[in-house]
Amino acid sequence: MLLFLYDKLMTKHEQECANLDLKFIAFGQISAKMYWMTDTKRKRVFAMNPTIKTTSLIYGGIFLLKDYEHNRYKLHAYYNNSIPYTDCILIEDLYEMRTVNVVPISFGSLKDLESGKYKKGNPVECSAFFGNPVNKQIQYNAARRYYKLKGVDKDSFIKLIREQVNER
Repeated sequence: MLLFLYDKLMTKHEQECANLDLKFIAFGQISAKMYWMTDTKRKRVFAMNPTIKTTSLIYGGIFLLKDYEHNRYKLHAYYNNSIPYTDCILIEDLYEMRTVNVVPISFGSLKDLESGKYKKGNPVECSAFFGNPVNKQIQYNAARRYYKLKGVDKDSFIKLIREQVNER
């Protein structure tokens, strides 16, 4: 299963903490808006599909999750989603899993990425976790400009870039 990750789960450390074996495939971008919230334990980021067409982009990584059936409980538990247990999304779920078109990107440096000088590939269908629009906390944070982010969890994304450079 291909996953698009745009939060802390992009990093090796967080993948080890969640006990998920993910293989990095490529950097990518989706068309959505990003917000943040605190769920009593930590700061989380979440994507929302805009109600109108937007140029907002979220950057992250495309990963391969081997053996989804074996790992689905860990993955969904990480995102506070009850689908594997209930076969439906509950009001209390923070995230819901969706299929999105992800555009793979490649770049030579962070400056190239910052200035938009990167190569785009053909869109690929991936699964991604978006904020659950019926959850009151998600609704509240998505309705306020204060909770909006610029489309990248910069610390995690830079850590992902460093990890990929070190593996080469």
